[in-house]
Amino acid sequence: MASDTTSGTAEDGVDTGFRVTEYGANIMCLFGTMFMFHAGYVSFGVDLPAAVYTALVIFPWLAGLLLAGFALSPVDPRPFGRWLAFVVVAGVLAGDLAATYSASPELFRFGTDTLLFSRRAVDLLVAGTNPYAVDLTPVPYPVNAQKTPLLGGGHVSTFSYPAGSILAYLPQRLTGIGRFPMHLTALTATVASVTYLVLVSPREVAVAPALVFSGMGMYTDATGGIIDALWLFPLLLAMHALATREDWLRTGVWFGIAASMKQQPWLIAPFLLVWAVQSTGWRAGSRLVAASTASFLAVNLPFIAWNPVAWLEGVFTPLGAHGTLIPQGVGFTVIRTSGLLELPKTTFTLLVAVLALGLLAAYALRARGRWRWLAWVMPVFILFGHWRSLPSYFVWYLPVFWMAYLAATDSVCCPHTTTDADAHPHPHANESPDTPA
Repeated sequence: MASDTTSGTAEDGVDTGFRVTEYGANIMCLFGTMFMFHAGYVSFGVDLPAAVYTALVIFPWLAGLLLAGFALSPVDPRPFGRWLAFVVVAGVLAGDLAATYSASPELFRFGTDTLLFSRRAVDLLVAGTNPYAVDLTPVPYPVNAQKTPLLGGGHVSTFSYPAGSILAYLPQRLTGIGRFPMHLTALTATVASVTYLVLVSPREVAVAPALVFSGMGMYTDATGGIIDALWLFPLLLAMHALATREDWLRTGVWFGIAASMKQQPWLIAPFLLVWAVQSTGWRAGSRLVAASTASFLAVNLPFIAWNPVAWLEGVFTPLGAHGTLIPQGVGFTVIRTSGLLELPKTTFTLLVAVLALGLLAAYALRARGRWRWLAWVMPVFILFGHWRSLPSYFVWYLPVFWMAYLAATDSVCCPHTTTDADAHPHPHANESPDTPA
């Protein structure tokens, strides 16, 4: 039944340049069925109130069956892509929350010390204490929170991220929502990120980002203390501003906010600057730098002024400001952690420098047209050589890859209107990968 008919229409006949066959859409429906069945499976047997348990078990199994039937029916699933995507999001999110509750009756667990320190930091800030200048180690230490060990003994005990990872939790802390676990903020950012990607994706492939978040367990990550959604959501907004309007000012503002949450987005900055200067000149580059710096300082400057040394030592903890972190991860550091070779940290530092400079030089010389969108995902290639290359460093860039792919293929939609694509055509439409800037 799979048709060879292709479609590149995102909204009301606007050609996005994206092509997918009905067969490909059916395959995505079947993958959605798989994740829905998994959500129903992990919800089965969880001790919950009867009404909640009934809904959590019946909904994902029934929705999965309907998705499978949709894939095999003569109805083309592509026009219903966004509805199908939100069904997958709702079912998998509910299943993951149920599984988390089953494993930890308090519903959420710290998992890592990142969220633990963020919660203590926002409590200290509300009390008028600089969270960068004190030891954040709680006594007693929660049994479900993993410490970050140092190579010479001991563990990280101070806040080690930009101030956005504190301020992001302030609204929840100051409102009645504060009585809920602080994981709710990161989980909300995760749901906002997948929702935004569904809305900016062409309807025919809108289920794809829902499958990415479901397959990689990103909702579970958020309930387990991973806070990467805090930088992911503003980064997606920055990419959208560049894809739909080539607005370097707005891109810079959102990028600065993303960089205020964690350090991973910092590695994007030099590639973006090269892109801006090569495509529009130094005027665009200056707008990008000014907007990024302004939004970053708007978040961090109060803490810098409060105690500049403490802030610098905190945000540069990954570089050894408070001692060398133990090697850990899934990149080239496995050569050492597996015992294959006892390589010193300087080897990995040199490798990261070579990767960063080599990729930047190659990008400046060769990146044209759609290849320029690689700027947004360069951190994963650089961090693969790092002393610490945790799985989350790569998993949370998968949505960035998807957004970059949509942008590179002129397929980004505008979530707030169906006519915006006409008013603001993609700035690089009809540009081949090798077209000079």
